[in-house]
Amino acid sequence: MQMAASEPDVVLPSGTHIDTELGLIQDAAGNLISVKSLVVAQDGGPSIRAFIARSFVVDDLLAEGSFPLAFVSSGRISVVGHLDASAHGPLGGPGAEELVANACVGRFTQIQGDPSTTVTPGAGGGGHATAGGAGGNNFQAGPSGGTVRMGVAPLRGGCRGGRVLDMQGTATTYEGGGGGGGLHLVSLQEIALTNDGTIDVGGGGAGVNAGGGSGGLLFFEAPHVRFSGSTTGIAANGGAGGSACDGIGGDDGDVTTTSAGSQCDPTSIYGRGGTRTTPATAGILCTTSCFNSGLKGGGGGAAGRARISTRDGNYEVTGTPVVSADISTSSLTTR
Repeated sequence: MQMAASEPDVVLPSGTHIDTELGLIQDAAGNLISVKSLVVAQDGGPSIRAFIARSFVVDDLLAEGSFPLAFVSSGRISVVGHLDASAHGPLGGPGAEELVANACVGRFTQIQGDPSTTVTPGAGGGGHATAGGAGGNNFQAGPSGGTVRMGVAPLRGGCRGGRVLDMQGTATTYEGGGGGGGLHLVSLQEIALTNDGTIDVGGGGAGVNAGGGSGGLLFFEAPHVRFSGSTTGIAANGGAGGSACDGIGGDDGDVTTTSAGSQCDPTSIYGRGGTRTTPATAGILCTTSCFNSGLKGGGGGAAGRARISTRDGNYEVTGTPVVSADISTSSLTTR
């Protein structure tokens, strides 16, 4: 923090783009914005790209890259626009979990034959605050969704949904949705979401029959954290599983709405992404009069999580901000 106090105040204007791996910040015209940054190693997780300043004002911003993102300030961090650290389809947010061997990643499926004559189960959705939705199938659940993942250390994003492999099992035919990003805001004074300040670390929608990505992780550390007004908020919604019936992919997790899954009849939606209040749902599970052919749809990605650590363990809410993440709180500790 002593280092941050000696840095300038930073304003990131609307249209800013951040590459966490390269450590580059550019404005809407592609001009470089100079901000001091460090790469911070983590045990058991990806390195973090930490940008350091005396204070930050963040307007509309898109963050991408393989490293989780951190803003570290000795003064106030003000988010006044849309800070997008979410996944976009198969492209994960900053620091999203990509390793197939990780238990939170949805299980894959493999094409079994001609869809007109053969059933191919859907892939599982990525897990995080809850398990991801299982893939669809006939009579029994398809490949499982990723498992629950707890804790904020190491900092990392959400988890990828399961992919669809070809008949030989050697190549990806349809990709699972990417996991939402990992974002850490640290201030010695205050973190404030005002004006149109929203932060999105939602999961990505899946390709056909693949699993949706789970929402990412937000971590706020400051003596005071506040959300001011109905146009502010945070979201870590899961992405939807790929469709079983109309041959299209699922929707990305969104700030204000649940990501829709496959609607194969007027009354049922399958593979829906999870939210703060609604868990991810599975692909189609047919138990009677099953079709003996076709794709069964991917499971939805789980919602992500947020940790808010303040001086007294509380945070301030004015009005009705959007809050769609599994939130936990704690009191600040000396490190």
